[in-house]
Amino acid sequence: MMGLRVFFQVIIILLLILFNGVFALSEIALVAARKNRLKQQADDGDNSAKKVLALQETPNNFLATVQIGITTIGILSGALGSATLSNSLGLLFIKWGINPSLAQQLSLIVVVVIITYFSLILGELVPKRIAMNNPEKLAQLVSGPMTFLSKISAPLVKFLSWSTNVGLKILGINESDSPEISEDEVRAMLLAGKELGVFEQSEHEMVEGVFRLGDRRLDMVVTPRTELDWLDLQDPLEIWDQVIFTTHYNKLPVVDGDLDHVVGVVSTRDLLVRRLQKRDFQLRDFIQPTIFLPESMPALDALNAIKKSSSKMAMVIDEYGGLLGIVTLYDMIEAVIGDISNADGEDLSAIVRSDGSWLVDGLMPIDELKNLLSVDDFSGEKEFGFQTLGGYVMAQMGDIPQTGAVLEVDGARFEVVDMDGRRVDRVLIYQSDSQSPQEGPEREQNVESEARSSSGNEEEQAK
Repeated sequence: MMGLRVFFQVIIILLLILFNGVFALSEIALVAARKNRLKQQADDGDNSAKKVLALQETPNNFLATVQIGITTIGILSGALGSATLSNSLGLLFIKWGINPSLAQQLSLIVVVVIITYFSLILGELVPKRIAMNNPEKLAQLVSGPMTFLSKISAPLVKFLSWSTNVGLKILGINESDSPEISEDEVRAMLLAGKELGVFEQSEHEMVEGVFRLGDRRLDMVVTPRTELDWLDLQDPLEIWDQVIFTTHYNKLPVVDGDLDHVVGVVSTRDLLVRRLQKRDFQLRDFIQPTIFLPESMPALDALNAIKKSSSKMAMVIDEYGGLLGIVTLYDMIEAVIGDISNADGEDLSAIVRSDGSWLVDGLMPIDELKNLLSVDDFSGEKEFGFQTLGGYVMAQMGDIPQTGAVLEVDGARFEVVDMDGRRVDRVLIYQSDSQSPQEGPEREQNVESEARSSSGNEEEQAK
């Protein structure tokens, strides 16, 4: 009779452990189930997928229901084991000749260890591993029972939620307003997906480019006024012809006197067709309206504004109202996918040399330079607010550098190899792990040759 009673007690405890496993499986499956797949199935009329989505919309409710179930089962298993199985096992130990007081303590320890072991294996670890392997299918399988349990336990869940909020207020802790998924977590998932082969390298780089664009201000993607071509209403036709026939830009700003008085933009193609036909024209008749954006505007906001504009470009204004430069959709695309290579596939903004050094365009944005050199921050970045490599060099030197000027800072050696007027055009960068810089005339000739070649390639590509 005693053996039959113990058998039923063991069966009841095993059933409780299995129910615990069902709750653990449900928790992981509902949390890990991917919403995009479930939405597709729900759109196709799958009711179980709709139930899963409904549960995911209120995670606090179903998680509280799961926790209530797991806690209740844990209490029942412990109480049943200690109150019944330990007594039966204690009597068995006494029959084996063990001291009665020791037998009772020993039986309790043995029962607790056995129940804990099976609770961990059958009630937690195995169900959770199963749920992780196929979360969507299992979530749909348990969605019905979990929906029912969530409804009947709703009063208790509300009471527990209220009690939790009261406890948090007493402790002076506010509920977190942070998003469920941060940008860093998305980036980590993208990196993991690339390493697993889910995403291509180019896809990963493009999404990273979108994130970088989201962190930039408009002045970090602008084409500066020193590199612009424009038409002045006050110039004669001969000057206009010079600009029209030599520029590589599709659209040109039209100014009235100087670059700080932009009145609109014109299509170079329209003017070129008129001049090739030997026909005069009134420049004002071809002017299209343009938009003006502040340099501090977030780049993504500027992108939306440019997409809506008829000219697909914008004039970027500094804090004093002067023209800082222009930005086009092409500039935005380059900010996402990187500088577009020439016909030979060579990246013109940064050339790696045989000794491991880099020949870099002075207009390279500072965040792209960080990625290139694997640097988190540059000295004086917050203090000086520079946006390009050239600005960084000027800020560190405290002056407009001359060709050949050398700067050693942030674990690297920066050498100005070419100036374009007062603008830093090309910089040679040696990091600590690259070879020592070659000295002498041969080195100077090689660097100058590379700089001229790179500049020539840029001009050829632009034309």
